[in-house]
Amino acid sequence: MLKPARALFWGLLLAGWCPLLTGQNLELWEIQGSGNTSPLVGQLVTTANNVVTAVGPDFFFAQTPPQRSDNDPLTSDGIFVYTGSFPTVSVGQLVNISGIVKEFAGQTEFSGNDLHVTPTGNTAVLPPAVVFTADFPSGSPGLVRDLERVEGMLVSFVAAVVGPDQGDGLAALALTPNRPFREAGISYPGQNGLPVWDDNPEVFWLATDALGQPANRFFSYGQTVTSTAVLFQSDNIYLAFAKNYTTTGTVSERNLRARAADEITIGSINVLQLREDNEALALQLPKVARYIVDRLGAPDIIALQEVGNLGVLQQLNIFINQRNPALNYVSYLIQGNNNTPINSAYLVSTRIRDVQVRLLGAAEKLSNGGRLHDRPPLLLEANLPTNPPTPIRVLNLHLRSLGGIEDPNSSNFVRAKRHQQSISVAEMIQDRQDENLFIIGDFNALPYSDGYVDVLSQIAGRESLGAQLPVDPIVNPTLIDYAYTPADTESYSYVFQGSAQLLDHCLSTQLQDLAVNELAFARGNADAATAYFANPNIPTRSSDHDGFVLYLRPAFPLVSRAQEATTPGATWAIPNPVNSGTTIQLPPGFSPDRCVLRDAQGRLVQEWSGAAGSLTLPHVNSGMYGLQWLAHGVWRVQRLVILP
Repeated sequence: MLKPARALFWGLLLAGWCPLLTGQNLELWEIQGSGNTSPLVGQLVTTANNVVTAVGPDFFFAQTPPQRSDNDPLTSDGIFVYTGSFPTVSVGQLVNISGIVKEFAGQTEFSGNDLHVTPTGNTAVLPPAVVFTADFPSGSPGLVRDLERVEGMLVSFVAAVVGPDQGDGLAALALTPNRPFREAGISYPGQNGLPVWDDNPEVFWLATDALGQPANRFFSYGQTVTSTAVLFQSDNIYLAFAKNYTTTGTVSERNLRARAADEITIGSINVLQLREDNEALALQLPKVARYIVDRLGAPDIIALQEVGNLGVLQQLNIFINQRNPALNYVSYLIQGNNNTPINSAYLVSTRIRDVQVRLLGAAEKLSNGGRLHDRPPLLLEANLPTNPPTPIRVLNLHLRSLGGIEDPNSSNFVRAKRHQQSISVAEMIQDRQDENLFIIGDFNALPYSDGYVDVLSQIAGRESLGAQLPVDPIVNPTLIDYAYTPADTESYSYVFQGSAQLLDHCLSTQLQDLAVNELAFARGNADAATAYFANPNIPTRSSDHDGFVLYLRPAFPLVSRAQEATTPGATWAIPNPVNSGTTIQLPPGFSPDRCVLRDAQGRLVQEWSGAAGSLTLPHVNSGMYGLQWLAHGVWRVQRLVILP
């Protein structure tokens, strides 16, 4: 039989309130402290009579009642309590909490077997929410972010969506008047002597359904959110768990203008893993086709990045033709190194003449071994349909990404590869300074130094802000940059963690007999939630990059489309559909240099050289095919439905 004192001891222990085991009695703001972590980590403490502000499926938040707050803007009055199962508390209850103070992913919390929560039986009015403004949270960097000061507390805001939902149910928000951009440098606090980026500390995230509110997977740039929430931290991400919210506005989208009669257009778009082994390929193909036709206005030359193979490109070509039967593109793709699953490619209008496409630098080696270019630069050489012809060169780039650039296990490799690739491209450009050369594509690089490598300054031959691996002066004269304008809010093609950034670029040498009217970005990909990807009937979110179009005006007059139609071989009355094995008559006096038949996957079926009078189709399975012919320096194409 227990003695009365021992019985009392065990009773208090089971209730979680033995003074010997509950530690010192503190206010929440004392537990939080004014730094990034609690000064009491690992200590057993008690905090009494705090009001429950929000309850989730296995957690709740509590906050110091206003009359007991220290009213110090440097300390938080709130706390996150992880219970592991549905909490036995409700909003408005006053509770006593004891346990060991812990830091998990940067957040001060109570959790684990040492946690004891006891409702007092009393209730209280919820504390007023901290109101976010254009000045708070601040966009200025600091060792302790403004958001750390209100971790675990009730907050309210009317904020702009600055980064779309990426499929994780979160949207990036900010209240600053200017949209957050990824600026030059290494994330704060950076490294001595190198440019430093403030890391946009004003950005926070909205989680709509963490507290049982309706999930919203369509948050996109162009919308505004009004909400009362509690602030949760996970590493460097601060999440507003919505207690309520409303939205206004719609996703930001823009189609580009049509080319003028005296213009030629060049476009570029990263088409996001457009591959045969992509389960969403059938969904994505019509979306990308709509983006090219409707958003970009079907440029005469389109540089694409992240295309699986020629077959996928041919399928895209078919969808484009279905979207607008008047469009005729020839597909060009050369497989990159190491059987890379994503390649650079071109779709070129049949009005562009004398087209030749080849890889550059495919055999170049990285200094520590292996291929330098997994996706070697793809050079297009052609003549524009002017009288006389205007030569043009396009170098399609898809360089090594920034992924792993700060990972201790891969950073040296990533930085070296990006640096050496930029030097390689610079040498390619310098060898072609006397040509009408456009360098376009997904450079996977900012318009300025990222602090480790300054890819753009290396390629463009311009002065650098500084980088760990310095710029080697190779390109002279400096290239012309059409995509980036300082302080221009339109200078972006991608959004990462709420920060807009320009990764897709367009540069050129000094041009002869060509003028650039403008460059413009289409909108509706980078700014749009990934949930829009599921709808094949709209171009919205066909990729995670926005594409651009460069509008050129040649000095010499363009051959009109009506004149092109009278060029020998421009038209060919081919029966369609046509039976397998049929002999097709060529127009009188027409003798193409080459004819090529490909299946819907882009695979070569048959090739004819110097066909005269007629050609006979092979016996093939029924389906969609493409018949291409080269005559007078111009490739043309016609889709054929071949029957058994």
